[in-house]
Amino acid sequence: MKEENQLLKAYLQKMPCGLYVSGEDAYTFLQSQFSNDLPKEGRVFACYGLWLNVKGRVLADSMIIGLDAESFYLFSENTEASFIKDTLENHIIADDVSIEPIQLIGAIFVNSSAAEILIRELGLISDEAEGVASNYIHIDLSVGVVYPRKRLEEDGFVFCFRDEINYTKCKKALEEQPVHWISENEIQLNRLALGMPLVPNEIGPSDLAGEGDLVPSAVSLTKGCYLGQEVVARLFHVGKPQRQLFVMTFNGLNEVDSIQLPIEITKENRSLGELRTLYQDTNNSNKWYGVALLKVRYLDVIASEFKIADHSVDGLCKLSDFSLSGI
Repeated sequence: MKEENQLLKAYLQKMPCGLYVSGEDAYTFLQSQFSNDLPKEGRVFACYGLWLNVKGRVLADSMIIGLDAESFYLFSENTEASFIKDTLENHIIADDVSIEPIQLIGAIFVNSSAAEILIRELGLISDEAEGVASNYIHIDLSVGVVYPRKRLEEDGFVFCFRDEINYTKCKKALEEQPVHWISENEIQLNRLALGMPLVPNEIGPSDLAGEGDLVPSAVSLTKGCYLGQEVVARLFHVGKPQRQLFVMTFNGLNEVDSIQLPIEITKENRSLGELRTLYQDTNNSNKWYGVALLKVRYLDVIASEFKIADHSVDGLCKLSDFSLSGI
């Protein structure tokens, strides 16, 4: 029997965005648009970052997988391919860049133990191989694109599939094992425990990256010019965000079906923030966690006076400090 840290974990993800970006100017173009610093062109890499507008607002996020100096794959878990494609094409002027949508069957998030099973099932390593490196990347759409990504509250990988046969084969290989299939609610709680805001639902087009504590993890402060850079740098070095993402805890909350999100938090007609998402505790069905963008100077007022379905806030902490063991 596997030890606790070797339990197989997997989550099925629709993955609405798959794009292939190619051309002689593909690397320099992506560097000028993407918030994070892409590794030197010609290297194989996987890099997470954001697409910002000129005002530094967060439009979407993506993983960029670099194949060589002129070939890149873009994947986004929550934004449609057409939106990101149109956003990027609006900034192509004289660049030799082509952006093509990739029709994906779906994706599977797995921890490292489950990833090894899938990689062997796909024939990407031999049965005699000792294991899979934590930075393993495989790019071949006839089989699948594999890249490292911590999504299940531990190291793991994302498998993106274009081919139904290989997608089905990998699901079956996992189903034949004692795998724990992560639920939608559980994947979101794991994300919160990693301090990752959901883009664009929790941090979006009306918000700055720094308000979601995404600087500098997803937004570079050292690379050359990119869209929205001046706003990001000025806020980071000169000021501080007046709003931040917080996690609210509610106990006894069982009327969630009647709650319409987002909920604006106000006092005397003054906006104090907005509750944007709600997730249920996996061990207590009446306990819920809400992610809210709040004005920091009003935290005491919000904590003492805000109610949802007549339930007061029982705990409040920054998203970056959230722990599933309690806040």
